[in-house]
Amino acid sequence: MTSVPALFDAVVLAGGRASRLGGVDKAAVLVADRALLDRVLDAAANARWTVIVGPPELTRAGVLTVLEDPPGSGPVAGLWAGVTALDRRSPDDDDAVVLVLACDVPLAGRAVPGLLAALVSDPAADGAHLVDGTGRVQPLVAVYRRAPLRAALDRLPDRGRGCTMRQVVAGMALTRVVDADGHGADADTWDDVATLEARIRRDDMDLGRTRDTPTSGAEDGAPGDGDPMSGLVTVRYFAAAAEAAGVMTETLQAVTVGALVAAMVESHGPGLATVLARCSLLAAGVRVAEDATPLADGVTVDVLPPFAGG
Repeated sequence: MTSVPALFDAVVLAGGRASRLGGVDKAAVLVADRALLDRVLDAAANARWTVIVGPPELTRAGVLTVLEDPPGSGPVAGLWAGVTALDRRSPDDDDAVVLVLACDVPLAGRAVPGLLAALVSDPAADGAHLVDGTGRVQPLVAVYRRAPLRAALDRLPDRGRGCTMRQVVAGMALTRVVDADGHGADADTWDDVATLEARIRRDDMDLGRTRDTPTSGAEDGAPGDGDPMSGLVTVRYFAAAAEAAGVMTETLQAVTVGALVAAMVESHGPGLATVLARCSLLAAGVRVAEDATPLADGVTVDVLPPFAGG
């Protein structure tokens, strides 16, 4: 199996005028009670270094914030500033991988495992990006190997000011990841915001539904045999977790995070338990950590080892 990227960093582009939203600060727009920026930052939760490219008021604790020069000179200038900041933080990490996200893609976290897996599976690729059902390429929902990305940016004039992402990726060998579930949907208009809010609230309800649903026994709480087909969870293992499990995906029965971890260890042994201690679990793209957290029937859980620092 191909080894995982040695390093995984992130650049979140949070500038721009948001003219189709009436010129508001897009990064601060609330979707299901959380700012777009914070939802996108969740997608970078496993990154070693994360850089926000945007004005100082977007600064978040523990996250570096930089601004393109001059402000408003476009997403490529912003990407140039973000990658340059990463270069300064870790100048010798030529093998590092950079997750690049626009701040208006609140479901991006659900796409990240597939993007990383696609890059890992193709060592000749310079990156992997989403492609929606219409064939539209989304270079700002993507992962790139930092060395070829840096080289592509350096070929552009004037530090990328006024350039397009199409110019950046021209000539790069990129793997296409089909976005069958619409995880790359962006919030360009208020109608988009409303649609995304409805979807996130519906998904949140699905994740929490098992809190009020008996998993066994009669309605009065008496013990019973339960439904043998309830609590089926699709587990997708990535990188070191897949190596330890010996499979890329499987279906297990569990209604809580703790029960799922126990089922994984029971199926694959103590070697996987050691790896799981360092992993993050994402249920439908949302990070879950507490053993008591319920899992909706049919949910997909991604098992991600730390891509940063081994």
